[in-house]
Amino acid sequence: MHSELVHLKNRIMTAEESDALLQKSQVGRIATVCPEGTPYITPVNYAYEPSTRRIYIHHAAKGGQLLDNLKMNNAVCFEVDDPVEAVNALTGKHICDIDYAYRSVICYGTMSITANEEMLKGLQLLGDKYAATEIARQSNEFEQHKLDRLVVLVIEIASVSGKCREPKPQT
Repeated sequence: MHSELVHLKNRIMTAEESDALLQKSQVGRIATVCPEGTPYITPVNYAYEPSTRRIYIHHAAKGGQLLDNLKMNNAVCFEVDDPVEAVNALTGKHICDIDYAYRSVICYGTMSITANEEMLKGLQLLGDKYAATEIARQSNEFEQHKLDRLVVLVIEIASVSGKCREPKPQT
């Protein structure tokens, strides 16, 4: 955990709180590095599997900047957040008084392209999370021509750091 980097120690989330946020958030962001050294961030749909500390990501194409970056360097940073509410938003006396209540988790790890059974496992986890109906969630059939066109990525998490600022009670 990178908690030593958190300035205010009372904002550190527990491992359980971080896991809960990783499970419930709908959009994550992957940070990679381009071959010329510039950062690149991609918002993604994902599914987190706490028992293996893996994040599965559906990538709809077999090409693009994200995959190009992965070929050069598989180290990634993954982030999710949950904005809670504005605190003193434009009501404080000074611009420095403006703040926001939030929860966020940052994971460091390595990313790779899944193959065969792990790809199907990742797709099932993604379906369980995002399918709109129970029938869709229970479906475990995949059309081969669609599988041939997509990539499922997996992040092996090396470290997790959660941080929050809870809303202040109204007085």
